[in-house]
Amino acid sequence: MAKTIEIQQPHNLGRDAAYHRVVAWQDRVRQQFGVTARWLPPTEDGSLLAELGGKVSGHLWVRPGDVYIRLTLGTITGLFASKIESGLREQLVASLG
Repeated sequence: MAKTIEIQQPHNLGRDAAYHRVVAWQDRVRQQFGVTARWLPPTEDGSLLAELGGKVSGHLWVRPGDVYIRLTLGTITGLFASKIESGLREQLVASLG
């Protein structure tokens, strides 16, 4: 059974500065968890959106005041959902400073 993780992390960096920090963070996440990102053109409201793939599926939004992540984990990966969520959140908080 699939498991969904949602993380919303506020920041005061502005969209572009947050984006640059998220890209650096995402590189570490790719190495640690095998999660890839494919960045799409900005949305109508100016948010930056990435499709996430690899061992998970989902999306990542970089908005002017927060970063929002929604991941869907497979059955096996879902068994580690709380550990994955806490690890991602901890790293994201540290990256956004």
